[in-house]
Amino acid sequence: SPDTVRPVSDGQTDIGIAAGSVRTENLEVIPYRRDRLVLVVPGGHPMAMLPAVAFAETLELDHVGLHEASALHAFLRQICSALHRTLLMRIQVSSFEVACRMIEATVGVGVLPESAARRHAQTMAIQIVPLSDDWSLREMHVCVRSMEALPAFARDLVTLLIEDSRNAPLTERPVP
Repeated sequence: SPDTVRPVSDGQTDIGIAAGSVRTENLEVIPYRRDRLVLVVPGGHPMAMLPAVAFAETLELDHVGLHEASALHAFLRQICSALHRTLLMRIQVSSFEVACRMIEATVGVGVLPESAARRHAQTMAIQIVPLSDDWSLREMHVCVRSMEALPAFARDLVTLLIEDSRNAPLTERPVP
């Protein structure tokens, strides 16, 4: 997301984690993880039984999504534009947790990162349906201006993040 990369480039922050393809000129970019965008539906929703669904098939449904300024919202708007379709956004919220609570309350369905959806599915009556679209698999990267120039604590954090990604499930590990 550009809002993550820009402060790193401008020297306002030391480390950023960006998903998808963003402009990272003049930054060191380290593969971090892979994450998949999934459809989250209320428990018992008809789509919950599908092995996978194309995003376009969800566009007749009311959606719960993050606020307009979020990178995910902007990304989904771009996808809709390419499909010449409109995203029926019933409500916009501030976090993945609130989105899952609204989905659980049958306000609509939502497209969220699988890692967040799985975390909230442990305690909420929501179900996860994989999206069949190629773009649903996103590469995540750690971005820094210079590893050598980072303060020691920030360098240690990047090292910890990269080591953690090596211990992640195979589906979440970065592509070598």
